[in-house]
Amino acid sequence: MLVNQCSFSNTDHNIVLVTGNNTYKFYRVQENNSLKATHTQIVKKEAHISNNFTCHTWLPDGKLIVCTDQGEIMLLEGSGDYKMLLAESPGEGFYIECIITYSKGFIIAGENGQIMIYEKSEEPKNPYHRIATLPSSSDSKQEKDYPQL
Repeated sequence: MLVNQCSFSNTDHNIVLVTGNNTYKFYRVQENNSLKATHTQIVKKEAHISNNFTCHTWLPDGKLIVCTDQGEIMLLEGSGDYKMLLAESPGEGFYIECIITYSKGFIIAGENGQIMIYEKSEEPKNPYHRIATLPSSSDSKQEKDYPQL
């Protein structure tokens, strides 16, 4: 089992998520401090989505974002169940290396240091909207108007 990340839920400290290449383990901490697996795969995930889970983060409302090596960004319920693939996922083989939440949404980073910023939206079919793509370290052009975080 290859593990890329392990974290506790930000709303229920008895829940632990472990992700990696072909690894998705959703655990609950038991009274005797042992771990009991509640999910060993993402329930109802679309089959075409990669199983190489590169990183994840817990959102303030307890939901999850899980990213893949193919630039897919999945929104999951706090229970670990699949909700949707975000419409504005970078895709096209963009290897998402890390993710972090911030006050208005989340930020991902990937190949060559490229950064993408997402904000929460009010659209049920597109709950997170990409507001900026910052150039990679290999890009020669420089963007001048970065969003305020």
